[in-house]
Amino acid sequence: MFCCMKAFARLIFLVIISALFHGAAFAQDGCRGMVTGKGGGQDIIDVANWKANVIRYDLIWSEIADTSSIAEYNAWLIGELDRFDLILPTLASQNIEAILTLHTPPRGFYVRNSQATHNIFREAAAQEALISAWQTIAVRYRDVTSVAYFDLVNEPADKLKVSSVRNWNQLAADLVSAIRSITSSKKIMISPTYAIPKNFSKLTPIDDPNILYNFHFYDPIKFVHQGYQAAQKGSSIKYSYPGKKFTKKDMATKLKNALKFKKDNNVQMW
Repeated sequence: MFCCMKAFARLIFLVIISALFHGAAFAQDGCRGMVTGKGGGQDIIDVANWKANVIRYDLIWSEIADTSSIAEYNAWLIGELDRFDLILPTLASQNIEAILTLHTPPRGFYVRNSQATHNIFREAAAQEALISAWQTIAVRYRDVTSVAYFDLVNEPADKLKVSSVRNWNQLAADLVSAIRSITSSKKIMISPTYAIPKNFSKLTPIDDPNILYNFHFYDPIKFVHQGYQAAQKGSSIKYSYPGKKFTKKDMATKLKNALKFKKDNNVQMW
C-alpha cells in the first residue's frame, strides 16, 4: 500500500482537529481521504473500501529537482502526469476525487535545511515555469471531473526570498489568474507559507468563490509522529491525547490565525 504511517498519522490527527472544531470551522463536511504520490488501481479500490472519497495526489520529485533545468523539470512533470492518468479510470469508477498537488515546484529547493527556501522565491524563471506548469495541468484536466482540486504548491518556502521576484501573495494571485483563464470550475487550494497556521496573518485572500485555503498541522509533534518514529526506530508509543502537554486549548491557540482568517474572509478551509 502507498499509505505510509506518516500519512496515516496525519489523516487521524486531521480527524481529531475537525472534531475539536465541530467540523464547520475547518474540514469540509463529507470529505475523507488519504495522501499519495504513487499507487495503482487496486490501491484506489482499497481506499474506497475504507469509505474515502478524495485523495491528495502529490507530484513530487527527489532532490534531483534542485539542480535540474526548467526543460528537465517540464519533462519530469509530463511523465508524472502520464503516470497519474493511469489511475483516472479507477478514480472515476470509485467516485473518488483527486487533489492534484504540485509538491515539487520548478527548480526545487535553494536550500533544504532550517532555512528551507524554494527556488521559485529566488529565480524569476522558476516562477514563470511554475505558471506554465499550472497552465499545462489546467488544460490537461479542465474537463476531467475526477480531478476536482488544484493545490498550487506544497508548503511554499520563502525564508531566503530575494526582492526581485514575486512574493507568495503576488505569485499565488498570478497562478490563480493563469488557471482561471483556462477553467473556472476547478477548486484551487492555497496555503500560507510553509503551510503553517500562524502564517495566515501574512496571507492575502483572493476574491474567487472556488478557492479553498489549507494548512498542515503536526502539533504536538511528539504525539502525531510517534507511531511513524516507532516503526522506524523501534521506539515505543508513549504519548496520549489529551494529556498534560497536549490539550484542546493548546491546539486552539496554535490554530487561532487560521480560524481568524476563515472567519474574517468568509472562506472555505481544509
